[in-house]
Amino acid sequence: MFSSAGYEFQSRHTIQLILVTTARSRIICSATCNEQPACHTFDYDSASGRCRLFEADQTVGSIIASTSLTSVVGNVLISQSQFDHTYNQSCEACQEDRYQYCSINGSTCQCRSHTFWNGSVCLLQLFENDTCSQADACRTDFNLICAIENGQFSVCTSGFTSLTSTMITTNHINIITATTTAAINAIATTITNTTATNISTGTNASTSIATTTTTTGTEITTAISISTETAASTSIATTTTTTGTEITTAINKITTAIATTDIEITTAIDKTTSAIATTHIEITTAINKITTAVTTASTIIQPNISTVAGFYNGSCPTSSANLTVLHTQGGIAVSKNGTLYVGDGASPYALLAFEPNNLTAKQIFTYSNWAAYLAIDPVTSSIYATVFNQNSVVIWPSNRTIPKIPSPNCSDVLHLYKPTGIFIDSLGNIYITSKWCNWVTKWNPNATNATLVAGSLTAASGSDSQHLNTPYGLFVDEIHSLLYVTDAVNNRVQRFALGNLTGVTVAGGNGVGTASNQLNYPSAIHISQRDNSYYICDYYNNRIQRWAIGATYGVTIAGSSTGVAGNALNLLNAPYDIWIDPNATYMLISDSSNCRVQKYLLY
Repeated sequence: MFSSAGYEFQSRHTIQLILVTTARSRIICSATCNEQPACHTFDYDSASGRCRLFEADQTVGSIIASTSLTSVVGNVLISQSQFDHTYNQSCEACQEDRYQYCSINGSTCQCRSHTFWNGSVCLLQLFENDTCSQADACRTDFNLICAIENGQFSVCTSGFTSLTSTMITTNHINIITATTTAAINAIATTITNTTATNISTGTNASTSIATTTTTTGTEITTAISISTETAASTSIATTTTTTGTEITTAINKITTAIATTDIEITTAIDKTTSAIATTHIEITTAINKITTAVTTASTIIQPNISTVAGFYNGSCPTSSANLTVLHTQGGIAVSKNGTLYVGDGASPYALLAFEPNNLTAKQIFTYSNWAAYLAIDPVTSSIYATVFNQNSVVIWPSNRTIPKIPSPNCSDVLHLYKPTGIFIDSLGNIYITSKWCNWVTKWNPNATNATLVAGSLTAASGSDSQHLNTPYGLFVDEIHSLLYVTDAVNNRVQRFALGNLTGVTVAGGNGVGTASNQLNYPSAIHISQRDNSYYICDYYNNRIQRWAIGATYGVTIAGSSTGVAGNALNLLNAPYDIWIDPNATYMLISDSSNCRVQKYLLY
């Protein structure tokens, strides 16, 4: 369903933008969205060809007026009938299903990541402060929970709210303790010093005695004024003595009351201090328990690695027809429904399909020789494989080849000689690397014509900006019209603006080595728009490097930073190819010499 012209989609969070690409029509943009299970909304501008995919709908985003009058918004329609006979049913019910996948135990169909079951359909999970109505309605990958207030679900909030509240309560108690103690001490001092007596006397003058005492809100004032003459001194003395006794008695009573009150206040302060100390100890203990639990959980879930094809221990049988076994496999690719495709490295050189959470493959095709790399056509879903020793690309299921008549030479760009990397853009153009021709060619969708986009027409190798030496993997950034090539023997990654044969080194190029600014025979590259990084297969260094765009060094995110090979779960041995999901939440690695495909969670 499309909106009227002149509108675009606005997500609330940048992470909801899955992909920005170009498409020839809104139908192709729609098909691109349909290929991505996470895509729920897209917008397309026919003037620029811009196609944007979002993991969002109008519950977590909005349709707004666009500056372009040719922009429209489309969304994926979801209805209960799509789930009536599939949700929570056996895995056979949701094969090739866009909205569900086989759960981790491999037995039932469940909602995909970032969605939840509301009793009728799988809906997108919500973000912080969104109103929620059930426990799993909030983004669990952001550690959000649906908070309960007064016995009712309310809004999505951080799962660590209780810890924060505890810390705030502790601070508040410390402040209250200090304030209360100071206030009580001030009150006690004021009460003690509140008694004041002022007596003024003189011969042949007036004598005034005044005592004012204030305690517990009661004011007692005794005032005596006596006028005397010299002849009446006896009367004055008697009166003064009597009055003095009464004042002394009153003062004694007041002093006793003040002392009693002071004792009661002191006792109250002691009790309060004791209670605060006890509460502080309890809170500190709770915080320590939470910290321990969080630390333990982090230890348990790290390093977020699992084996999704082959044997987890890196076992490599010489030859086997067992469909749970891989043999020094090459390239990998993943379809829109999450099926993993692998080109096996031993006879019968099978194209294997591993459905999600299933370690047993289906053999869907066989090649004449090793399939070096794989790519899936985003429009037709056909699978393209560069068959290295056949000097051609083989397309499944049509069994067509590029070129039609393969031959091992570099006489012109219509030939492939030991083809390696392959990429298909949204318009159907095919980019292919020829290892022995040291170039990359771009073929039109029906593969009748080709042009040079990187390297030299002479097929000469070199290390300058206009030559390559044994190019392998490649990636096309359609948004910026950029081509990236792993220049293996030059130990670098080259970037070319499409239409310009002069390249720029964006990673490596500092000689062979294991330092963070070096590579050793890079074999594959992927660009993530989410985190603006290059993901590079550093083949002979047995590691995967994440290299921020514009940075001068990379960070090891899989394998050994020092280049050590191994078959432990967290080590790699000749990682050949990588695939990263559109949200950049996880990465698949063709761990070639360990005969397995590893899955690493990224975020």
